[in-house]
Amino acid sequence: MGSGRGAIHPKTQLSFRALRDVLSHQIHTIADSRQPSKTAYSLHDSYMSGFALFFLQDPSLLEFQRRFHERLQRNNLSTVFGIKDIPGDSQLRDVIDEHDYEPLNEVFGEYFRRLQRGKHLEAYRYLGKYYLVTIDGTEYFGSEKIHCEGCLRSEKKGVVRYFHHIVQATVVHPGKRQVIPLAPEFIRNTERGATQDCEINAGKRLIPKLRAAHRQLPMVVVGDSLYSKDPFIRLLKKEGMRFILGVKPKDHKSLTEDIEGLRRGGLLEKYEWKDTKGSRYCYEWVNAVPLNGHLKGEVVNYIEFRILNAEGEQTYHNSWATDIEVNVENVKDLVKGGRARWKIESAPQAHREEVHYGLKLCA
Repeated sequence: MGSGRGAIHPKTQLSFRALRDVLSHQIHTIADSRQPSKTAYSLHDSYMSGFALFFLQDPSLLEFQRRFHERLQRNNLSTVFGIKDIPGDSQLRDVIDEHDYEPLNEVFGEYFRRLQRGKHLEAYRYLGKYYLVTIDGTEYFGSEKIHCEGCLRSEKKGVVRYFHHIVQATVVHPGKRQVIPLAPEFIRNTERGATQDCEINAGKRLIPKLRAAHRQLPMVVVGDSLYSKDPFIRLLKKEGMRFILGVKPKDHKSLTEDIEGLRRGGLLEKYEWKDTKGSRYCYEWVNAVPLNGHLKGEVVNYIEFRILNAEGEQTYHNSWATDIEVNVENVKDLVKGGRARWKIESAPQAHREEVHYGLKLCA
């Protein structure tokens, strides 16, 4: 940052106005594909209107427009968001859906760099030198009526449902409520007649993008059992990322059988502690076990964790595969890292039909 004259204070770089200006700058890098003679609203006003709508959590675009046309609200919105005019519902959707969203991904990168320069990331260090990056799929739009060529679809009892998902990557820390979102990857169909896109394929696209955007960042990727498969683990290793991935008996039958055999033989390492309310926290682990029983399959380290209340009833149970060697000194932190995925898994979904615009819902 520098300390000389003209240096910008880190807090100034992270003010709302400064962060808004980053978004505004990136919007201006999007090439306008429309004919100037047929352009009623600028790309900037269209994108910033969508941002303002979601930022202010208006229930509908009509309500947002009504408030904008009131003189006092218009002045406030123009000052705060830099908006001159708000397009109508269909115009806003058409303008945003016709243009590439990729330039906006740089907003996430610039925000992250500002946090780095301001030393705010230091509090997110995990196991001394890593950063936990949780990945999870989430739905942000669903409808039985509104759809586009990019929509995913499902059918149940003859009723077709259209929806949009993303894989969201987020930097988290077990001891902090605040999370730092990274650029997401959209799950959407791109070619008519092609196999429907899915979360795991989007995850495979996301990992190289994360590494390209954050080349020097030491990451530990945290995901559910969908991702604890050989191809995805090999991709993580190729990109120089560590991992803590959930495993489930139904998805990892061979591994589960091996663990049961090791448990019967007394070959699992164990650690247990009790809190002041009498709840017991039970850890079991073993290093270097085959993930799926194949000769050329991945070898992982396995952790299983249970919480039993004072009456001996099990209140929590989960297990993970990791490439970090497990020992009695780090097993508690590894479990905290695996459990940190709930910070994005339980986030509220935004899939209201009346806000079918502003986030490339149907592109």
